Amino acid sequence: MPNPFFLRLEERVGLCQTVRTAQRLGLARRDGTPLREYETFTLGINEADTVTVAATYATLAAHGLRCAPRAVKEVREGSGKVLHALAPRCEQVLDAAVADAVTGLLRTGGLGRPTLTGLTVGGRRYDTMDGATVPGPIWRASMAGALRGTPASRFPEPDEARFGGCRLACPQ
Repeated sequence: MPNPFFLRLEERVGLCQTVRTAQRLGLARRDGTPLREYETFTLGINEADTVTVAATYATLAAHGLRCAPRAVKEVREGSGKVLHALAPRCEQVLDAAVADAVTGLLRTGGLGRPTLTGLTVGGRRYDTMDGATVPGPIWRASMAGALRGTPASRFPEPDEARFGGCRLACPQ
């Protein structure tokens, strides 16, 4: 989805609510300092490491259940016997139906909103810029490598009666 949509959404719900929701989802700065709370928050002014960003999106995919990232799930001996299993640390941080609605928006795209126009990136000019032009292919290639060998699963459909209003009612 194009950034102007998110800027308008942030303007409607307020900067504080936007930042607090991002924090509940697990977003944090890479350097450990507090998130920078400026009007350009939704444009990505906070540098976050890839694990944190992936975990934040995973919270949405997990119906609002945030689980702290962990590098080790269990310790095994040479024979394969589990010596110690480390329990995940999870917390429901967002209503499941809201998380599913956001996942649906991310899956279906830009709500018919205008895209950025007339940009030059890496020496190449783009008449329009949205997630599918430059960032999308980079993200897709990264995720294809990260998910290689992982079976696919389906996301739940969002509750259209509760969350379909904007997509269904806004002028295209």
